[in-house]
Amino acid sequence: MINKKVVLHIGMHKTATTWLQKNYFPLIDGLLYNPHETYVKLTNIFRYGYQDCDINDFTVHLKTLKCDSLFLSTEMLSGDLFSGYSQFDKHMKIINNCFSGWDIKIIFVVREPVSWVISCYKESIHEHHYQDLSVFVGISEPDRFSEAMVNFKLEEFSISRMLDILNKNFLGNFHVLFFEDFINDSKKFQNDICSILEVEKFYEPN
Repeated sequence: MINKKVVLHIGMHKTATTWLQKNYFPLIDGLLYNPHETYVKLTNIFRYGYQDCDINDFTVHLKTLKCDSLFLSTEMLSGDLFSGYSQFDKHMKIINNCFSGWDIKIIFVVREPVSWVISCYKESIHEHHYQDLSVFVGISEPDRFSEAMVNFKLEEFSISRMLDILNKNFLGNFHVLFFEDFINDSKKFQNDICSILEVEKFYEPN
């Protein structure tokens, strides 16, 4: 019996995920991309604190699907960027358990750390967490009278740790792409994704 296949694009945050989800992934032929009920049931697991009922609901739902392959994209799977992805290991174990019996591929996009942290800081400002960059990364202590702080655990953030976790959980069956490649050569970046998905290469020029 041939196992069903799932490709999971899990971020990281601030690596062109939103652009890909809106402008590229929906246009690729030959994919069942983010089917609504499947997407909602999967993200509910991580949105509501890994409740057994949500995990069971999702695994039961998977058994009802008639398709042989899925492509799902959500940064929620990688965890909370403002915690330095401290729950990344737990998330990968849950993903592995949820898709037990499936062939799993992970697409993981990383970014040069300094520009990534600055982009995350800008996101925190956008989300109304008003603080200096030095406070955001934990170099300086926040003003005890300040409001709307966000606890970004920079000391816990490590791309190498995350890659080790991916390797441990998926035995090398993950693909690391680079945000800088998307910026420098978007066509090649998009075609690399198609190669991972095993679909005909397609380039969205806009």
